Amino acid sequence: GPVQPGLDCAIQVGGEEAVDAALQSAIERATTDLQRLELAGDMVPSLDWFIYGFVRKEAVLTSQIEGTQATLVDLLHAESHEAPRTPAVVEICNYLEALKYARGQLRRTKGLPLSVRLLDAAHKRLMTGVR
Repeated sequence: GPVQPGLDCAIQVGGEEAVDAALQSAIERATTDLQRLELAGDMVPSLDWFIYGFVRKEAVLTSQIEGTQATLVDLLHAESHEAPRTPAVVEICNYLEALKYARGQLRRTKGLPLSVRLLDAAHKRLMTGVR
């Protein structure tokens, strides 16, 4: 449901109610941010579509930190088969595959738990055919 502004931030001090100004300000900012997020969520056609785009953008940004020179547009063109998968795009696709694998393992009843073994398996997918 909608976020309700004006949350009460009263605390008891010596039997008296007092409002912590810093806490009140933080809650008001958080409430405003949640309202903006709710509005943005209403504009997204589906949660799956939003997650698809968000995960790809994150994969591109993370790969760029590592020095990859591909963009989100490069990735989307490769995924739609409008362009070949360059080595840079392959790195981003590996990131997506590693994330998909890890999430799948964590979701499955008999999948791997969050562990060094899971991280190692995801890392192997991340590094497949690169550098």
